[in-house]
Amino acid sequence: MPEETRQLIHFRAENEQKFLKSKYATKQLWETLIKEKGLEGRITGQQASKKWENLKQRYKELRTPKTGSGTDSGEVTAATWQFYEDMHEVLGARPSLDPPVVVASFYEDPTPILMLWF
Repeated sequence: MPEETRQLIHFRAENEQKFLKSKYATKQLWETLIKEKGLEGRITGQQASKKWENLKQRYKELRTPKTGSGTDSGEVTAATWQFYEDMHEVLGARPSLDPPVVVASFYEDPTPILMLWF
């Protein structure tokens, strides 16, 4: 199962632009994956799509853990999750997950302008 999950991750990465086109295209792409990997009857396109969404959510959670959360109870971390590196290769540089820092380039002089009336 871990190898099949990695195949799903890499298939999704290789077809990134195609997945962004339309909902119909997405459905067809998941069906293509299932046929290519011989998974017919074992998984549906909808299940593959849900698996991808769950992987993304898990990656986001592990990438930015809650403040004060520890691993005393053996929780999975970015270092221990078996798919973290695979997902990081795919999602690590996405602006939606790692927004660029925006710095104001406008400087307003706090000195009041004196208006002279003649």
